[in-house]
Amino acid sequence: MRIRLILFASDFSTASETARGYTAYLAQRLGTEVRVLHVIEPIEPQEEMDPELEDWYERLKKDLKQKLDQDVRFFTMRKVQASGEMLLGSRWKAIIRVAEEEGAELVVVGSHGIIGPGGQPRLGTTSHRVVLASSVPVLITL
Repeated sequence: MRIRLILFASDFSTASETARGYTAYLAQRLGTEVRVLHVIEPIEPQEEMDPELEDWYERLKKDLKQKLDQDVRFFTMRKVQASGEMLLGSRWKAIIRVAEEEGAELVVVGSHGIIGPGGQPRLGTTSHRVVLASSVPVLITL
């Protein structure tokens, strides 16, 4: 098996920075392309979105594009072919859909390391849903 494409799902958090490092390491060693994906989860369903709220999301996308571009540059500076995409929708559903549509062989996502009873780490909502629903293998970093 050869991994040709890794989908790196980023929320620009510290957890994502850790996942980004693992993604870069794997991509360099395997000669793999990386697709960086950021998904903005809407406050309300898109079908009923107020025009003012739509404008707000467009401004937010524009602001976050700089962070997405920084993530892409992180890879390209390490001689890894990379591109970025930003979507509006359900995070976990979009990650799975893009991984399947783009033909990714691996999804890498960071978890915020939610601590449960007894101090045991648990997966975050997005990472948990992705790993349970994805047909593509998923690497979760803490």
